[in-house]
Amino acid sequence: MHVTQAFKGKVIEISSKLGIPPDDLMAVMAFESRFDPAAKTKVPGGSATGLVQIIKARANELETTTEALSKMSAVEQLKYVYAHLKPRAGDMKTLSNIYMAVFRPIAVGEPENEVLFKIGTEGYSGIAPLDIDGDGQITKAEATQMVINRRDSDYKKK
Repeated sequence: MHVTQAFKGKVIEISSKLGIPPDDLMAVMAFESRFDPAAKTKVPGGSATGLVQIIKARANELETTTEALSKMSAVEQLKYVYAHLKPRAGDMKTLSNIYMAVFRPIAVGEPENEVLFKIGTEGYSGIAPLDIDGDGQITKAEATQMVINRRDSDYKKK
């Protein structure tokens, strides 16, 4: 999906407020949704929607719904991306921690070798491709490597 100058400007603004590099936030959104505010992904117990794949319960905490998020423009939805990430603002010093704030918030600040999911669990089965080395465990580093790969192959070329 093509991103507009208005979108880029808003990403720079919210990244500055969060104290994170805008390129890292762009990389996370490119991986999670390819910048499509209506993107949906199945997750255990339901689905996630939008630029950073917000689940229903979190959308409700942000005083919106996943249905409403899916109808917003990308620029409009950035307000909720900011609100979603704001509680972790001081902890997102690396691309890995920015991505964990979206993907697995409990892992923000944990070491790169932190195991996020193991084979045989509900969480693992839906995201097995993130297990890069095929050892039956998805680490923080492996999950983040997929974001880096998408950034380097798609987003950075635009």
